[in-house]
Amino acid sequence: MIITILMLIFAILLFSAAGFLLSSKSSLLIIKEVPNEHVANLNFFRFYGFALLLCGLFNLVLLFFQPAWLLLTFLIITCFLILFFILGLNKRIH
Repeated sequence: MIITILMLIFAILLFSAAGFLLSSKSSLLIIKEVPNEHVANLNFFRFYGFALLLCGLFNLVLLFFQPAWLLLTFLIITCFLILFFILGLNKRIH
């Protein structure tokens, strides 16, 4: 029961992060944006927005089918996705 509640909260967080990245509001994260890199930055945010959206949908599927190995695999993949997003964002800021 507690795993279902935690996975639902995690799905809501993934959907809100995906919504933020897919909107144009995410370009506020890059303060010093070079004008010719604007399209590349939008594609960067759009890619990770769609990836988090897919993770959120997969998380909703996992609410009903809860094998432990699949939950842990999903969490590891999502953690690496967020790690690569943070590293890519750090590279784009500097």
